[in-house]
Amino acid sequence: LDARRYGWFLAAVILAMATKEDVGLSVAVIALLLAVARPAKRRFGVLLALGALLWVALCFKVILPHYTVGVAGGNNYWYRYSWLGRTPLEALVNALTKPWLVLGYLAAPGRLGYLAIVLRTAGGLGLLAPALLLAALPDLAVNLLSTHTEQYSGFFQYNALILPYLLGAAVYGAAALVHARQRAASQ
Repeated sequence: LDARRYGWFLAAVILAMATKEDVGLSVAVIALLLAVARPAKRRFGVLLALGALLWVALCFKVILPHYTVGVAGGNNYWYRYSWLGRTPLEALVNALTKPWLVLGYLAAPGRLGYLAIVLRTAGGLGLLAPALLLAALPDLAVNLLSTHTEQYSGFFQYNALILPYLLGAAVYGAAALVHARQRAASQ
């Protein structure tokens, strides 16, 4: 994407989304960032975001239920989020209309510790380039809102979709720091 090789970027995105049902959520964020940052690619970014979200919907509404016959709602993992509501739609409505539920849940020490681990990845340099960190938010929310402690422990595979964004943001953050030091030295 940085090299403006949009065909290769699209191929990489398609391959990435084929690996896991929720990868499209972070792809949608990247696509929307592209649409905002590069007006000439606004249409491409918006269409990619819509396509990514449609893929996620297809995965959760058609593909997963097909392979999880007999499971309520067609999702083996919903029990991890059922504290917010019986269905994903009910959970979304509750999260939006009762944000204190989510904030109270996130304030638990284990979740705050996990958030600290995530933010200090690569020395916290990603905080100097926060735009790329936005792409990690969907998977960060998936981990933080889960009742499955392994998801927000910081030690298992659940960080696999978050780490590339943290490390990429750290590279941009380091570059921003170097540029800031160069500007300060030249003054």
